[in-house]
Amino acid sequence: AFSRDGTRVISANNDNTICLWDVTKAWQETEISNAARDATLPRKDTQDGDCLRTLEGHTDAVWSVVWSDDQRHAHSSSHDKTIRLWDVETGDTLGVFQGHTDSVWIVAWSADHRRIASGGRDRTVRLWDAEVGRCLRVFQGHQAGISAVLMSSDQARILSSSEDGTLRLWEVETGRCLRVFEGHSGGIWSIAWSSNQRLALSGSGDQTLRLWDIETGRCLRVLEGHIGGIKCVAWLADSSLA
Repeated sequence: AFSRDGTRVISANNDNTICLWDVTKAWQETEISNAARDATLPRKDTQDGDCLRTLEGHTDAVWSVVWSDDQRHAHSSSHDKTIRLWDVETGDTLGVFQGHTDSVWIVAWSADHRRIASGGRDRTVRLWDAEVGRCLRVFQGHQAGISAVLMSSDQARILSSSEDGTLRLWEVETGRCLRVFEGHSGGIWSIAWSSNQRLALSGSGDQTLRLWDIETGRCLRVLEGHIGGIKCVAWLADSSLA
């Protein structure tokens, strides 16, 4: 993930670590892409696209990492069943969030950056106080691991996708499942809101994308053409293209 000013990148790694990269020279050079693919390269403080800092503390693979709004902190999720809050400038762990009973695959911020949502192999979505690590609510209903979570801009709803082939829309205040989106014949690996959050896009192992009406749960369109599972989906800024 890029920092807001585009000068740094933070990455999650299978070697249990998180790396902070300076990419100010990488716009003109290609060395950083080679270094990112080779975890054995030495890490040192330079301005040449090397790893500025290694954040260590997780005891298993790190699956996702997100910047805080002030760009001084980050949250990460790991196969070790925990979420960690980091001071990016020092590399210190500021908090360890425990509650998931299996690998935590994904973490996402609320719009005000006071809460985070997470999901993982234990089939639950969890809402946390982002600063103190207290679990505020557990959302249950999916029949397989949670592949993605998104929070609405008004922070009232959470959209989740799962390897069970469904999306679910949750009410944050009550934990109630408002809607189940069914249609995919394989696990869903990625989801994205439109900018007005009236539509959602999902990508699946069934090799299709589906466009959904959030308020009705109706599938508006099935996009076909891929010959493999779809790992990532995203909207363009004007919400008309994905």
